[in-house]
Amino acid sequence: MLELIIAYVILAVAFGLLRVLRSLAWERKIPSGTTWLFGLVAYVALIAVVGVAFIIGASLLAMVDDGDIWDWIGFLLLVLALAGLTYYIEEYYEAIDFSDMLPFWLACLRLEDPAIRRAEAAKAPESRKQPKQIVAPDPLSTHPREKAKPVERMELKEELERLSAGESVDVADALRVNSLRDGTAERYEHVRKIFVDPEDRQLRFQLLFPSLKNDGLQSVDGRVRVLQQVYDLFQFLQEEAWLADFDVHIDEFRVECFLVTIDSFNMPTERSFLRVYVPLSELRDHAGKAYAVTELERLGRATWI
Repeated sequence: MLELIIAYVILAVAFGLLRVLRSLAWERKIPSGTTWLFGLVAYVALIAVVGVAFIIGASLLAMVDDGDIWDWIGFLLLVLALAGLTYYIEEYYEAIDFSDMLPFWLACLRLEDPAIRRAEAAKAPESRKQPKQIVAPDPLSTHPREKAKPVERMELKEELERLSAGESVDVADALRVNSLRDGTAERYEHVRKIFVDPEDRQLRFQLLFPSLKNDGLQSVDGRVRVLQQVYDLFQFLQEEAWLADFDVHIDEFRVECFLVTIDSFNMPTERSFLRVYVPLSELRDHAGKAYAVTELERLGRATWI
């Protein structure tokens, strides 16, 4: 069982190094030509994965031959503990982030240079070479954007049934499919965990500000800029045609905002710094009109953490 713990620790360290390297590569802090470094760490992680699987398989075979009940109990408890630890870190701290890390890991295994091309670019049009800030349409514009017809998805019927039964539903797939179809995917690049909650009648999601620093929140102007981006995204989102499928279950939009900081171990980590909610009816009343986002603070709808 000691071998399993050692292999798991090696895997965790290798995966953590990959995350650090990915962040540095995306910020262009690692020069091109360092493909060997990414490949080396990626293959160490791959060997660790194979090692964990091999040790588990070999241990099970050994216990089938001569293991007693306590060996089985101890081994299964260890495996469950490691699996639970992995799930907890991913679910509550998002330190693993498999959805983003897996394409990056595969790119490193192929010895591609992530300092030149982000691994995620393979999932988007070639024109998306650089991450862009979320920019909503000009609220003063008199030419509303033409709404695209929502894409029919096989899961939609099931999602609507679950909502009618009072269950909270993840609608990230609906956003992804339709935004890719009508060319608005870049506006949602940093949106994640988007849920419709029929009990609270909310559309809630998380929004990452990857380039925002703590210093940017110390001034009034900095905070106003953040609030304006959030409000503009709300306005853009409420105009999306695909949202009409879930409209009957939503009375307000609610978002929790995150920025990237460096912890005491010099590792990048995310910190929640703002929560905002706005009634959907109010967003629609102010659509196409100027709005002072400082009202969000005055009305208690924006909470700085």
